[in-house]
Amino acid sequence: MKKLILVRHGEYEENEEMNLSQEGRKQIESLAEKLSAVTNGNPPLILVSPTTRTIESAEIISKKLDAIVEKYKALYIGNRTGFSKFLEILHERLDNEIIIAVTHLEFCEGFPKYFGREYLEGIEFESERVEVGEACVVDIETKTIKIIRRD
Repeated sequence: MKKLILVRHGEYEENEEMNLSQEGRKQIESLAEKLSAVTNGNPPLILVSPTTRTIESAEIISKKLDAIVEKYKALYIGNRTGFSKFLEILHERLDNEIIIAVTHLEFCEGFPKYFGREYLEGIEFESERVEVGEACVVDIETKTIKIIRRD
């Protein structure tokens, strides 16, 4: 694995399904364009939390990037237990050059720090705010992170 990209789902409706709003769809479509530059035509593997807003976000991204999507409950639990389970999932998929995880606030902001400590030999990444429709790119080769912001 060369890059791990954590995507925070787009804005969603405050209803029972919590599906993406029109604005959320636009946010993710714009983000998918930016992600195509990051992936350089290499189809990523997309891992997604099993919520409507993340699944809809992943579907938009997967169509743009021609990617396979897999659902994981571990991506919904944004705490140390969820982080360790997600790290186990990543270990099983290291042969994928680029992995995109479409998930929630806690993962996008907290997992890079955990990942740096546990996987990248104690690297201490700073936590950064990741808004809906944005992404955090962890470059494993350079051991750096970058936030892809909305327009």
